[in-house]
Amino acid sequence: MSVFERFRNTVSGMLKPKSMEGVVTKQQGSRLLEEVLLSPDRATTPSFGTTELLRSYSTMPWLRAVTHKVGQAVGTTQWKLFVERDSNGNVRRAASLQRARTKAQFDATFVKQSTIFDLEEVEDHPLLDLLHHGNDQLPGQTVFQMTQTHLDLVGEGFWLLERNGLGMPVALWPIPPNWVMDMPTVDKPFWSLRLHNKQVEVPITEMLRFIEADPSAPYGRGSGIARSLSDELETDEYASKHLKTYFYNNARPDIIVSADHLSPTDTARMEEKWLEKQQGFWNRYKPFFMSRKVDIQQLSQSFESMQLTELRKQERDTVMQVYGVSPEKFGVLTASNRSTITAADLFWTKDVLMPRIEHLRNTMQDRLVPMFDDNLILDFQSPVVDDAQLNLEVMGKMPGAFTKNEWRGMAQFPSLGEDGEVFLVNPGVVEVPLGESIPEATPEPSGDGEEEALTIDIISKIDTQGISDTVMQRLQELMRR
Repeated sequence: MSVFERFRNTVSGMLKPKSMEGVVTKQQGSRLLEEVLLSPDRATTPSFGTTELLRSYSTMPWLRAVTHKVGQAVGTTQWKLFVERDSNGNVRRAASLQRARTKAQFDATFVKQSTIFDLEEVEDHPLLDLLHHGNDQLPGQTVFQMTQTHLDLVGEGFWLLERNGLGMPVALWPIPPNWVMDMPTVDKPFWSLRLHNKQVEVPITEMLRFIEADPSAPYGRGSGIARSLSDELETDEYASKHLKTYFYNNARPDIIVSADHLSPTDTARMEEKWLEKQQGFWNRYKPFFMSRKVDIQQLSQSFESMQLTELRKQERDTVMQVYGVSPEKFGVLTASNRSTITAADLFWTKDVLMPRIEHLRNTMQDRLVPMFDDNLILDFQSPVVDDAQLNLEVMGKMPGAFTKNEWRGMAQFPSLGEDGEVFLVNPGVVEVPLGESIPEATPEPSGDGEEEALTIDIISKIDTQGISDTVMQRLQELMRR
């Protein structure tokens, strides 16, 4: 045996496991995956309280306010499509753009790819029509709004795909999560829906699912933000109902009249006599005389002592904080100033809307776009607003680096068109058209010729009596300038 063979055998022996016990092979891994997906612990039916959470959108005001505002903003997203072409003009798959998970990653990759390949925006495509149209009952904006609301409430959103004769999706029908009674399994690749007390099975390929996965059961049903707020939402709801009951009948009697050894008949007779003599405006201050000892207790109730107002404010703030929404977006300005009000829009678009739109975009890029063309790149118009204060500070450092139109845009005035595409090198003095070089500065007057004659003429008209030679010399220099 050669030295090389002995070395190879030695290394092989070192790398070879002493025992295969506990090592999962490829075949065992496949069976293990099936066990996971078939496990009875995998929740496939709607979680308890899903229907109630969905209905609470219409009954709980602060939950409605937050989820409606978020869903409505997500629904107005402007979707875009791109394709990438090589040097020969052939469409190619831009995997790096399709795999970008955040808008920042997408934009950075877009800039890099545009220096190598030709990125072309597709303005007319069946997919764009689908996202805009939605279905015959609900427009695309409402479809996205409802889907995002389902995600925020219970952590799941479903689209039932309607296809044409060629198999292309032509309509998106949002399905409430509580209609989905069972998820697909390895043995049964169908979604089970309950429609009007009727069970319907839908092939796994005909439903698109958006999910906020539950960390304790990632392969089961979703987990929405509202589920974590169930106690806070119920507390606020009960406090509200108590206030309603108070105004309806005070939620209690004002007084309690009782006496020892009263039979039911005596009690009814005393109640009737009491109401007869004391009820009404004219009987308000009349005394009532009794022939036996009677105990009268007056009940009082103060919302200040119960702190119901503070309790409801606390629950309101908790809902907004858990959803990550600034209170200024709902007119809650107790601890606000102009800076926080201005910054609220930036936080709203960057921290609330952007992650949700990116989630929708990633799911559609992976699941919906390939139904049309694997080469398509789905993008959206960023909702993030510019920091106007920062932009103004930057522009103020070097005003000449920005055109008239850019300055007018900062002031929210319309563009001047081509007339506004000029840089203000010396504002109000010199205009430099876009693409032309900056002219040299005009030299100062030399002091001879017409300028000198004009200076002498002006000085000759000044009464120089009493003016020293030094002052006169300085005056001449100023006149030349």
